[in-house]
Amino acid sequence: MQSRGAAIGSFFQDAAHWWYVTSDKPDTRELLGVFVAVPLVLTLIWISPIGYEWAFDLSAGSIFESPHVFVSAYTLSYVHLDGQHLFDNILNYWVTVAAIYPLAGVAQWRTQFRTAVLCYVTIAPPAIAWLTLSTLGTMTDQATLGFSGLNATLIGFLLVVLFAAVGSVSDNKITPLWAIVPFALAVTVSLGTQVGTPIGVPMVALVVVGSLGTVGAVFLFRSRSKLGAITQNEQLALLIGGTVATFGIFGALVLVGNRTNVWGHLGGFLFGFTMPYVAFAVVPAATRLLVPE
Repeated sequence: MQSRGAAIGSFFQDAAHWWYVTSDKPDTRELLGVFVAVPLVLTLIWISPIGYEWAFDLSAGSIFESPHVFVSAYTLSYVHLDGQHLFDNILNYWVTVAAIYPLAGVAQWRTQFRTAVLCYVTIAPPAIAWLTLSTLGTMTDQATLGFSGLNATLIGFLLVVLFAAVGSVSDNKITPLWAIVPFALAVTVSLGTQVGTPIGVPMVALVVVGSLGTVGAVFLFRSRSKLGAITQNEQLALLIGGTVATFGIFGALVLVGNRTNVWGHLGGFLFGFTMPYVAFAVVPAATRLLVPE
């Protein structure tokens, strides 16, 4: 009889094999860079003398107020308040990226993912800082810091690639353009719960479940002839991706602490969704419409 330890080891080995194959066998160097180098850099920065002075000052009048303010719009993502803050962000990063890879493999979106990440690390930080200042003005003299804004961009990408993967296995009966439905719902719920409108969390949960259930029923109806052909690997990738996206959106935009810069999260989510949605969903769809084959 197989021992419990051997059974657990076999389970993790099978899970790793499924993840690697479904992710279209990414290069080992790429995986080391994504899953090891990024957390290692964040950890080294945290234990180094580089610290809170490189957080972004929310009392600034503009991200261009001074060279230090502009640079801190980038550096804020890489400094953390304490070890727990760092650990939470690294864990969320790992979970989100681990959910993206199989979906990108199913949708054949590996190149799109790399392009999006390049935009996230170069353009997203000042864009998120600008949105935060535009929303809050100079109402607070607190500083904002942490990798959660960039994690939110990845959640935005996860939502788009989830629908791209669904489109890939449904013969494009469901296109990535449908991702705008849960995106709009997520933004509406976030604004409704953070700006003081009388919407309680139970009601929000009811609205989300009802809306997603309705949209899911439409998807199943539209693609029923193709869904039966989905492999188990693809089914698991979609299930994990949808679950991580749902919990990621709630964790970043709805169920946040009082001192959390939810506008930074929302800005990251907006940028993270809009960039791939426009570049990889809207533009190709418009091109096919205007220039038919």
